[in-house]
Amino acid sequence: MIKVYVKDGCPYCDKVLRKISELELTDGKDYTIINAPAGTKGRIELLKLGHISQVPFIYDEEAGIK
Repeated sequence: MIKVYVKDGCPYCDKVLRKISELELTDGKDYTIINAPAGTKGRIELLKLGHISQVPFIYDEEAGIK
C-alpha cells in the first residue's frame, strides 16, 4: 500500500489525488491519504520519512520506496 502525504490548497497534491481517482485505486487497500499540514502528526511522519516537508510525498510501504 502507498501512503500519500498531502495538504489542503496544494495544486500538486490535487493533481496526484486526481490521478489516483482516474486509476480507480481503492482507499485503504491500494493507498492511504495522510494530511500533513504544519503542526500535525502527518507532518512529523513525513519529516521522518523524507527529511523535508515537501508535499505531495508518496511512500510505498511494501517496497520501502520514497
